[in-house]
Formats: sequence, structure tokens, C-alpha cells
Amino acid sequence: MPERFRITGASGDVYSIDGATVSGAYGSSWLHECRDQAGRARLFREFGTPLTDPGDLDRVGKVTATGRGIVLGAEQAAVPVPVPISWPIDQVWRDGALAGVILPAVSDEFARADGIPQTLDQLIAADSAVETETRVAVAIRFCELFEMLERNELVHGDIAPHNLLWSRSGVYLRGGDGLRSAQADPVRQRIADGWGDPRVHFGAIAGHDRYSDRLGVALLVYRTLLLEANLPALVNGRWFMRSELPSGLDAGLLALIERAFDNPSATEARPAAGEWRAALVAAFRAEDGVTDRRDALSAIGMRTRPVVESPSPVGEPAGRPVMTPVEEPAAIATEPAWSAGASVPPTPPPPGAGLFPVRPPEPQRMSGGPAAALVAGAVVAIVLIVLGVRAMRHSDHGDASSTSTYSPYTYTSTSYSYSPPTPTTPAFNWASLDSAATDKTPFTGSALLPQSFRDGKNVNYTLRSSGVMDCITADMSSNVKSILRSYNCGQQVAGSYVDDSNQIMVSVNVLAFNTTADADQMYATMKGQTQDWAIWCPHDGAGAEVCNNNPSRARRTGYSAHQSRYVFETTALYINLSRDASTDDWTDPAAKAAADKAGPENYWHK
Repeated sequence: MPERFRITGASGDVYSIDGATVSGAYGSSWLHECRDQAGRARLFREFGTPLTDPGDLDRVGKVTATGRGIVLGAEQAAVPVPVPISWPIDQVWRDGALAGVILPAVSDEFARADGIPQTLDQLIAADSAVETETRVAVAIRFCELFEMLERNELVHGDIAPHNLLWSRSGVYLRGGDGLRSAQADPVRQRIADGWGDPRVHFGAIAGHDRYSDRLGVALLVYRTLLLEANLPALVNGRWFMRSELPSGLDAGLLALIERAFDNPSATEARPAAGEWRAALVAAFRAEDGVTDRRDALSAIGMRTRPVVESPSPVGEPAGRPVMTPVEEPAAIATEPAWSAGASVPPTPPPPGAGLFPVRPPEPQRMSGGPAAALVAGAVVAIVLIVLGVRAMRHSDHGDASSTSTYSPYTYTSTSYSYSPPTPTTPAFNWASLDSAATDKTPFTGSALLPQSFRDGKNVNYTLRSSGVMDCITADMSSNVKSILRSYNCGQQVAGSYVDDSNQIMVSVNVLAFNTTADADQMYATMKGQTQDWAIWCPHDGAGAEVCNNNPSRARRTGYSAHQSRYVFETTALYINLSRDASTDDWTDPAAKAAADKAGPENYWHK
């Protein structure tokens, strides 16, 4: 076979491209049918633009390592088991860039007789002839799948019909090579019409995140149960829904629908996939969790008949079903972006300013300590995934009940170390950070500060403002000013973070010295001394008022760290300037994490 029809993966496996090429199947990429050396069907997804960004390479590399272990382990098991996600299993590199990934082929069970994939839009069409129990079973299967991803803090980011394949024996999720950590920055990408997150439309987030996945699951369940291909719909910033839902629809499902589509800019309020799964099972399964409840199925089965439309309201097109708008909030609220189980700082007692003269407290001593190793954000490694899947079986509609067989299976990932081929450019020399003469790190907030971080209490903090500022400021203590002058410090990188509940602010000072020896000496000299550093506030929004309200009277905790030629000084305090000693339990971990996460590795992605 000509060499141009053979490609070699980073694993060393060779793939023969011997099938059709589907152009534009995934937007800006091409999908080629191929086979590995063992003759197993595979797909080569060739990127329209090869990937070179370190963050993208790190994400895809870790997902590939996980996927390879899972897929090959499942295929090589004594009794092969299906894997319901298109995990990437190998990478194809060209000229030092990632040209594409190898994916497992989709099973024939998820294709129509003509070979076209059986996607969700064929199931939810108004004229769908698929029996009600199958629609319910498909919804439950997908909820189980997304519950597993959410439990492992993975975001899919493109829940839409073209990625959701189904059959009467299972479901399959495409787009596995796009999986990323829930803590990673959102990725801007094109989403199918009617499946996007309003928060992206409003400009609240750059791309889909974990709460966008929750909305995708809500749309999937609603449209699958009620055969609504286009509702709920976002019109002029509001959710529009039919004025009436089936009268027999379970109250638990009704409550989840109300939560999911109450506020277009909601985050934490959106139901998780596990909540949808539990509600569906409670509504449509008998106590054994297997037998279908015919009365409940009939309630939504009636929904497939034509709807009697009410007179159209003024301004609505004639013949359009009556819809009830849900009021859009007056302003897009910055909602918490916590993961399930994340911590929320308690609201402390107010500082009591204005009630009587308050004597400012003594400055808090900065707590010194060695800098923790900075770890780049990575996709959560899954070493064991257990997913129960029911095989769906068409039943006689004349029966009083129907039964779906339940066949749980498990699959595990084998230990697999995945490394891309040797790059054409030399590896980064970390020793270059020890001297200003060789350090090429930009002295900017984007290079030296993370966009967000989580502290030891699992509270998430987001960067609200940053910039290059004067190194010495008037509100610094005299000992701090003195030592900075001795090193001729002219500028610093400043940043301010606020937690997702808008209660705690963390101010960061990043200082760069000529050499690592200078930084070490400065750190050792200041360790143990009482010291006040500049407190930087956001330009607007939560925390902006702190710098205008004498933050020195608030109870503060701080942390110092140093790495290479850099020193990091952080201060954390409650935005309401509380002086309550109990706030230390929350501000101390915040200050420590901010110091640990700052540094040049945010730019070089160690």
C-alpha cells in the first residue's frame, strides 16, 4: 500500500486508511476510516489546523492516555465489553505539531440500515415512531453516562444531537477527544443551534463549562421525553416553553424542569445528570428499578399526538404554540462556579464600622513557608469507571408492564504512560529562570498569574484584575519599602482574585529579582518579620470597594513564597472587612494557594 495511505501513531501503531473520508464531520476537521495492524476498525480525526498550544497538547495527551487504557483494556478482555465514549486512543504528529487523533470506530448498532449514524435528532423528531419506553431508556442511559463524567470532573462541552448516538441496546457519546477537566478554562467552539448555553450568548463565559453540560443534559431529557426538537428555546434572552406539560408527568421531573429552565444565566441551580437519572428511574421504573411503569409511559406517550394550539398572542406568528416566557434577570449575575461538593466560605459577622470608633488591629504577621510545587491543570485521570447499562428491548404495547434487562459491566484502564514524539525544538531550560539575563518570561499578569485557582478548602477564586504596577507603594510597611529599595525594585505584577461567592478577596504581589540568589536572600531576610504589602483591588464589581474603605482595619492573613528569581506575597481578607478571628480558617488557605499557584510555570506549562 502506498505510504500516503499509512499513518503511524505516537504509540508506534500503524494505521491503514482504507475507507471513506468524511469531510467536515466535526467542523474544522476530517474523519478517515482506517484499521490498525490487528485489523480493528478505527477512525483518524485529522485536525484542520494542527495543535501546538501547550495547554491543548497537555489536555489531549492526558485524555488519550486515559482513553487508550480504557478502550484497549475493554477490547482485550476475555469477554469484550462495549465502551460508550469515543475516547481518543492514539495521536498522530507531523512536524512537531499534533495533526490528529485515532478514535475507535462506532459500532454498527448505532447506524441505520444505510450506514448513517443514528443520532438523537432522529429520536426526538415530532413524527418519531420510536416507542416511548425506548425514549425513556435512552434518556436514562445518557444521564448515567454524563453522571459518570461529572463525577470524575470532566466536561464534554458539545452536548448536541450529532454527538449523541443511540440504539435499542445502548447509547454512544462522540466527541471524546474534546473532554477536559472541569477546572480548565472554557474553550470557545461552535455549538449546534438550540443547544448552546445562554451564558455564552450573554458574554458571561467564553465557552461551555460544566454547567453548560448540565444544561445540555436538561435539553436532552426534555426533548427526548416530550418530542420537542426546538423547545425550550432562547428568544430575546428568555426561555420560551409550551404553556402546558403532560398532566400525568411526574412531580419530581416537573421540579427539575422548572429548575433547569428558570434562569438562563443559572449555574449551580441547574440539575446535575445524577438528579435527572434518579428522577427518571423514580418516575418510569417500578420499585425493582427494572420494570417499566406503563401508566407513567402512557402520560408522555400521549404527548406524541398533535397538540391543540391556542390562539396566538399578539406579536406571535399565527399557528405557533402558546409559550410562556421566563423573565430574564435584570442583570446577568455572576453565579458560583463550584463543582459538586465544593466549599462555600461562611459569611462572617460584619465589621461593625460606624457604630462606634474602632481601633485598627495590629498588622497581621505574614506566615512564611516554602513554595509548593506548581502543578499544571490536567484532566482527571480515571483508573476505574463503573457504568451500569441496561439493554433496551421493545415490548408488546398491550402488556400491563414491560421489562428491560439490566446488564451492568465494568471496565478499567491499564497503566499506560503516554508521551508525544520527540519535538523538533529543544525542551525548555528551566534553569534559565534563575537569571534576568536568560529568563524570557513576559513580566505580565497573564504570564505570571493563573486565571483561577482552588485553595485547600476547595474554594474557587477567579482573577478579576491584574497589571504591572509600581514596586513600592505608600501603604507598604517601612521594612518592606526599605528592602525593596535595596534591590532597586521598580515594578511588580499585581493581581486581585475574588471567590465565586464574592466574599473573599486575595491580593497578589509578584516581584522579580536579578537572580535566584537575590530572591532567596530577600525572602530569608523578611521571613518572620511583621510586614504590610500593597493590597490590590479589582477595578469594578465585588472587591472594588475594599481599597476605598481602609482595608488595614480588616483581619488579614498572608503568605510568602519564592521560586527561581521570583518572590510572591499574598494577602487575603473578607470583602466586608470583617475582624472576626474565625475568618482565618478561610483566608489562610486562600492566601497560601494564591502564592503557590503564581509564577512563570503559568506561561511555560511545566
